[in-house]
Amino acid sequence: MNIGISTSCLYPMQTEEAFEIFCKANIPFCEIFFNADCELNDSFTKSLKNMADTYGVQIPAIHPFTAMLETVFFFSGYNRRTQEGFDQYKRYFHAMNVLGAKHLVFHGDGKGNLFSHCCGLENLARLCEIAKEYDVVIAHENVSRCKGGNPEYLFEAARQIPNLRFVLDIKQTVRAGEDPYTFIDGLGSKIVHYHLSDHTSTHDCLAPGKGSFDFDKLFTRLGEMNYSGAMMVELYRHNFGELSELFDGYNHLVKKLGSGSFL
Repeated sequence: MNIGISTSCLYPMQTEEAFEIFCKANIPFCEIFFNADCELNDSFTKSLKNMADTYGVQIPAIHPFTAMLETVFFFSGYNRRTQEGFDQYKRYFHAMNVLGAKHLVFHGDGKGNLFSHCCGLENLARLCEIAKEYDVVIAHENVSRCKGGNPEYLFEAARQIPNLRFVLDIKQTVRAGEDPYTFIDGLGSKIVHYHLSDHTSTHDCLAPGKGSFDFDKLFTRLGEMNYSGAMMVELYRHNFGELSELFDGYNHLVKKLGSGSFL
């Protein structure tokens, strides 16, 4: 299990500035959250890759800023726009190849979308096939405002699309009123990436160690499943105060892994 931090934690700081902070803090794994189309240019991604190589940082996943558009790109039945969506995501896949990233975090279809019947999961299956051509993987996240917040939706997607993989986000399970182990039990090894946060009865997203979530239980379960992928601390900037609080949360998880029999 590889603990890291997402650059999204420092949004709206510039992506490269956030990444540099984590590199200099010796965080060995980082998820890159792209926030603008210009950040997909080779000059930008190569600069990130050079920084990663300089500091020995691995980038297991990226998160597209167009996640909010995935409903209209891929689940509307409007074929012209869907093709534009495929073309846009090819640019992410190319950027992933530059960075050495394997997984693209995907939000998918919105809950209120009335047009999904036009295409169902067919477009997502096609996107997965295109990703495979670039040797990368679409990983569908359980976002509460989207249909993927419902575990049964993701289970059906897993049945219909064999090469689709998944991201489990702890705060999103809290917001959807779901048990994270429902997803883990139902999707098993198809979960290839985790977004970690803590919570209390009054706050659904806190730095690890600031709430009541049982990380020992989670790490034990994943150890039993021989999970060896990435686990990113992913918070919003208003969920912590000083930067030290974010790093304390990261260190809290690293210490738990180091002191337990989870690996």
